[in-house]
Amino acid sequence: MVLSQDEVIQLFSNFLQQKGLRKTSERYIIVKEIYNLRRHFDVDTLFIYLKNKKIHISKATLYSTLDLLVEAGLVVKHQFGEACAQYEPSFRFDMHDHAICIRCKQIIEFSFPDLDAIKEKFSQQHNFIITSYSFILYGICSSCKVKDK
Repeated sequence: MVLSQDEVIQLFSNFLQQKGLRKTSERYIIVKEIYNLRRHFDVDTLFIYLKNKKIHISKATLYSTLDLLVEAGLVVKHQFGEACAQYEPSFRFDMHDHAICIRCKQIIEFSFPDLDAIKEKFSQQHNFIITSYSFILYGICSSCKVKDK
């Protein structure tokens, strides 16, 4: 489901209110900038991105706000291999999976209907409710493959 930035802000505001947490300008700036960024990011990348835009928010505030956004379901946290955690907005695209280049760490998003069919078949065969799943391919991207030649 793709939501507008205003809808995401409203969901976050409702979440903060339900939890009895403060609605600070820094938290709202972080949400807006994450949804403007429109790609995977780690905390350091987000910190530098904000700093380059002359937005000064501490890393501690970034970490705590990201934890809240993950809890609210507005951001997804990924742990791809041993690399630092990567985040992405969860209301940006439809469900998708990831392929990661083991050399340059590029993340390629993809979606295949066959995977949905496999999940559905498994769920029916085993009377199993899938609440989440992860399908990640690791390999060498086309750019790194060209560099090898």
